[in-house]
Parts: sequence; C-alpha cells; structure tokens
Amino acid sequence: MVRVNGRPYSALGEVLDELARKRNVRGPYLIANYMKARLGEAPTGAAVGKWMYGIATPTRENLQRFADAFELSKRERITLSFAFTYGQKPPEDA
Repeated sequence: MVRVNGRPYSALGEVLDELARKRNVRGPYLIANYMKARLGEAPTGAAVGKWMYGIATPTRENLQRFADAFELSKRERITLSFAFTYGQKPPEDA
C-alpha cells in the first residue's frame, strides 16, 4: 500500500501510481503534466490526486486519456479497468 503524507492510495490510485512509475512519472501533479504534454489536454493535478486517494472517481474519458498518454499495453489496460471497476487488481489468471 502506497502512503503519501500518512494517507493510503485507493486500489485505483495504487494502479495509477504503479503504471506511471514504470514510466518514471511520480505523483498526481506530474501525472497530470505528463498527460497534458502528451495529449494537449488533461485533468488537473488536484483532480488526479483525488482519484488516487479515492476521494473522486475519474470519468471514463479521463481514464482513456491516462491509458493513451501512458501508452498502456493490453494487459496494463485490463489492470487499470479492473481497478476502476472492482477496486482491486485482476486475478493472475484473468
């Protein structure tokens, strides 16, 4: 479980963090900046932070933007969508 300032990320937040870190992007504000640089439009860093802490849920469009900006593989997209839908990582055999 990732803890920032003593607060844990939600399951979706952990997946977002893990996928971004694989591409050397760390933290909600840098994720938002990366998305904006890659796509020209993106949610704010504060909005991404709310998703990561489970305070708010991203729209499907913003989740698609994240996947496009970070050029997620098919397996990574499955992991992201599973965390978004079910609040957990998919089983290993999925």
